[in-house]
Amino acid sequence: MASASAPMKGPLPGAKSQAERRARASDEGSELGAESPAEPRARASGEGGAPGAERPATHPAVGAPEARLREASAALSARLVEYAAAEVGVGAESYRCLAEMNWAATGRYRTECERAATLNAANEKLMARHAALQPLLMQVRDIEVHVADLERTVLSLNEYTKRLEHRYRALA
Repeated sequence: MASASAPMKGPLPGAKSQAERRARASDEGSELGAESPAEPRARASGEGGAPGAERPATHPAVGAPEARLREASAALSARLVEYAAAEVGVGAESYRCLAEMNWAATGRYRTECERAATLNAANEKLMARHAALQPLLMQVRDIEVHVADLERTVLSLNEYTKRLEHRYRALA
């Protein structure tokens, strides 16, 4: 770290060389009026004013005529109008997009509603047919139970006849 008393190496940031300062002074001198050749040397050597003092740099807007201010404000206003128009355009485009999405969703929901209505009607028809067939289905169930009983009876009769056949062969 450099101590406070140590001299700094190189110019300060933003500092200008003497040649740049002289060139600027000669440009300013030609704008403001001719100055004598001794004045830049006196200024550079510290004579004729505060040591190291220069003329302050002027900003382009300082002392600008009203026409330039009007142009700048008109340009600013035009840019603000463009910005506002763009914002309104973005909002309108978003609204248009949302409206199209709404119409698409409405169409899909309408289609799904029609499908659901068709399925509901088909389900009602099937339920009515099932209700009409319910007594017949009960009869079929009863017949299945009776057939199962008959099969058991047939099996038991078949076993009985086999036993009788074995007894008859044993006697004969």
